[in-house]
Amino acid sequence: MFVKQDEKETNAVPGRECGALKLSEAIRMGAKLRPACTGVWFQNGRSCALGAAFESYYGRVADMPKGFPSDQDNALLGKAFPVLRVQRRDTLYGSIFKKNDGGESREAIADWLESKGL
Repeated sequence: MFVKQDEKETNAVPGRECGALKLSEAIRMGAKLRPACTGVWFQNGRSCALGAAFESYYGRVADMPKGFPSDQDNALLGKAFPVLRVQRRDTLYGSIFKKNDGGESREAIADWLESKGL
């Protein structure tokens, strides 16, 4: 996607340069990149809702070892979407993971987040 900036075209994602990309939008964008999975961020060419958000913001990634993000990956996701910075299971992060692993589609999770203004 190209965005005009001072009459120059760049490969920037709209809103990314100012941190305006919503979590729901990122999940929707990432869900278009590969099929869904449960239990891990990335596995066998698939992604969960959190993996979709990560990938839409930072670009296509290879499957992660054992499918789980590193502390650095979690920190990067929290930097992109500050609402996810707290990692306890009763947080939004945990709720998204639960919904994903409970069988809700990434699109349904994005709808839920959008209804909350996220």
